[in-house]
Amino acid sequence: MKHLLPVLEEIILPIMAKCISSDGQDVLEDVLELLAYFTYFGELSPRLWSLWPQLHALVMDFGIDYWENILIPLDNSISRWETQHETSLSITCWPGAGVRVQLQ
Repeated sequence: MKHLLPVLEEIILPIMAKCISSDGQDVLEDVLELLAYFTYFGELSPRLWSLWPQLHALVMDFGIDYWENILIPLDNSISRWETQHETSLSITCWPGAGVRVQLQ
């Protein structure tokens, strides 16, 4: 299955990016579940990382209701990053100001 994920990611990621907005509220939970699968089973590609600014904007807009669904791919991404790379990931949150991700 791992060999299929990059191919599926290339096809599905533009759709996921479109759905991570107020336009995709009806399917947002499904998109976040897909993102959880990609971040758990696949390699963390730059394409997957490109969704995080959109997810942050989503949370700051209306997506706080989906916080539990967002935590799963976020946790997977942080955990997988540290196992795939020799650097660790540091995430700093400021209420109302945003999130900063640093490599250490």
